Amino acid sequence: MSRKTLGIAALASLAIFSSAVLSATIHVQSLYAYVEGINTDREESYNIKPAEPIPVEVGEELSVSLYGTTRGEDQAVTAHLYVAAGKDKIQITEVGDYWVSVRIKGGSGGTAQIGYQVDGDYGMAGGIREGRITFEIE
Repeated sequence: MSRKTLGIAALASLAIFSSAVLSATIHVQSLYAYVEGINTDREESYNIKPAEPIPVEVGEELSVSLYGTTRGEDQAVTAHLYVAAGKDKIQITEVGDYWVSVRIKGGSGGTAQIGYQVDGDYGMAGGIREGRITFEIE
């Protein structure tokens, strides 16, 4: 086989592979926080944009997961999650690829926030690739 034929075959293979990778991109329309109680009986979802604050109480422990609404089933969205505001009020106790465990540790009243930055190649609007999840402490 000539070099030209091999080159054309390699380019054709690359084009097929690239189209397969592009079609595998997950298109996320919106994000929400899925909240499960660790020390309480709780299972709820909260919009991130437009923001819906998560009501919590001191001493409560929660698992907070980042999910995206897609054209098919909702899917976990890989992200870096961190305490963005209220470090004296909340604490991250465990971290996963798309979730954190959070303990509400101080002061009744006020707010605290978990920040997120989406990792990975998701098809989504730039305005939802990073943001904050707000906790309203009662």
